[in-house]
Amino acid sequence: MSNQNNLIHARSGRLLLKEFPKLKEQLYKGHLWNKSYYLETVGNISKDTVKQYIENQKSK
Repeated sequence: MSNQNNLIHARSGRLLLKEFPKLKEQLYKGHLWNKSYYLETVGNISKDTVKQYIENQKSK
Protein backbone atom coordinates (compact mmCIF):
# COMPACT_ATOMS: atom_id res chain seq x y z
CA MET A 1 0.00 0.00 0.00
CA SER A 2 1.36 3.41 -0.86
CA ASN A 3 2.19 6.12 1.65
CA GLN A 4 -0.62 8.24 0.21
CA ASN A 5 -3.13 5.46 0.88
CA ASN A 6 -1.78 5.09 4.41
CA LEU A 7 -2.30 8.81 5.03
CA ILE A 8 -5.83 8.72 3.63
CA HIS A 9 -6.72 5.69 5.75
CA ALA A 10 -5.21 7.19 8.91
CA ARG A 11 -6.91 10.55 8.55
CA SER A 12 -10.29 9.24 7.44
CA GLY A 13 -10.20 6.57 10.15
CA ARG A 14 -9.52 9.12 12.88
CA LEU A 15 -12.34 11.34 11.62
CA LEU A 16 -14.82 8.46 11.38
CA LEU A 17 -14.02 7.10 14.82
CA LYS A 18 -14.17 10.57 16.33
CA GLU A 19 -17.62 11.16 14.84
CA PHE A 20 -18.86 7.60 15.41
CA PRO A 21 -17.07 6.22 18.52
CA LYS A 22 -19.37 3.18 18.79
CA LEU A 23 -18.13 2.06 15.39
CA LYS A 24 -14.91 0.80 16.97
CA GLU A 25 -16.90 -1.81 18.94
CA GLN A 26 -18.10 -3.37 15.68
CA LEU A 27 -14.68 -3.57 14.04
CA TYR A 28 -12.45 -6.63 13.83
CA LYS A 29 -9.68 -6.07 16.38
CA GLY A 30 -10.58 -2.37 16.36
CA HIS A 31 -9.19 -1.84 12.86
CA LEU A 32 -11.18 0.22 10.38
CA TRP A 33 -9.15 -0.55 7.26
CA ASN A 34 -7.38 -3.60 5.92
CA LYS A 35 -4.62 -3.75 3.32
CA SER A 36 -6.88 -4.80 0.46
CA TYR A 37 -9.16 -2.57 -1.54
CA TYR A 38 -11.74 -2.76 -4.30
CA LEU A 39 -11.72 -0.55 -7.34
CA GLU A 40 -14.36 -0.44 -10.04
CA THR A 41 -14.88 1.81 -13.01
CA VAL A 42 -18.43 2.91 -13.69
CA GLY A 43 -18.24 3.83 -17.36
CA ASN A 44 -20.23 6.69 -18.77
CA ILE A 45 -22.84 7.29 -16.08
CA SER A 46 -23.53 10.31 -13.93
CA LYS A 47 -22.20 10.94 -10.46
CA ASP A 48 -25.81 11.10 -9.24
CA THR A 49 -26.47 7.57 -10.53
CA VAL A 50 -23.44 6.25 -8.65
CA LYS A 51 -24.46 8.14 -5.52
CA GLN A 52 -28.00 6.71 -5.71
CA TYR A 53 -26.60 3.18 -6.14
CA ILE A 54 -24.41 3.58 -3.05
CA GLU A 55 -27.31 4.92 -1.00
CA ASN A 56 -29.46 1.95 -2.09
CA GLN A 57 -26.75 -0.48 -0.91
CA LYS A 58 -27.11 0.80 2.65
CA SER A 59 -30.63 -0.62 2.89
CA LYS A 60 -29.58 -4.15 1.83
